[in-house]
Amino acid sequence: MSCLHRLVAALVVMLLVAEPSGFAAHSSAMATAQTSASAAPEDKGWPRQISKNGATLVYYQPQVDDWKDYKELDCQVAFSLTPQGAKAVLGVLSVTAQTEVNDDTRTVYLHDLKFPSIRFPSLDATQDSQMETLVRSLVPADPEPIALDRLMADLDRSKNTAPPDGSGRSSAESDREDRSSIGHQHELGPVL
Repeated sequence: MSCLHRLVAALVVMLLVAEPSGFAAHSSAMATAQTSASAAPEDKGWPRQISKNGATLVYYQPQVDDWKDYKELDCQVAFSLTPQGAKAVLGVLSVTAQTEVNDDTRTVYLHDLKFPSIRFPSLDATQDSQMETLVRSLVPADPEPIALDRLMADLDRSKNTAPPDGSGRSSAESDREDRSSIGHQHELGPVL
């Protein structure tokens, strides 16, 4: 055994003898942290796909219409549906869902999903009804979580009803009115 190997072996023995409980506690804490991190559900990205009985549903990131009190989400989801042995058709699914936000993992969980409408712009009424039934059979009952940051980024800021300037106007209304007065001619001359 070389001198270097003996030195390394001696250092390992000294560490284990001097602080065996500290070393074990550190290892245990590291293992717990790694398990927690790997067990935390994450946003798997978009689009997402579900296949069942030969049919495939590919659905895209929800486009948020409204998120009431960050508890009830109304959104639109574009999708492509390919029935078994047929061509893909495109559609839009209106979704209303209750949400729970996990601040630690910055993830949003959807539950109690409702589908007020499912639209297929290119299909007639008979085909539309058949495809709607197929979509409902494929949509996941417990969808995978969505990253909180994705939903927040998609919120339409112009629908903000909180008047930040105390004027009773939303920031979008205030900005529009401020921009519209720039350069307009008034009786006393141009406003600069």
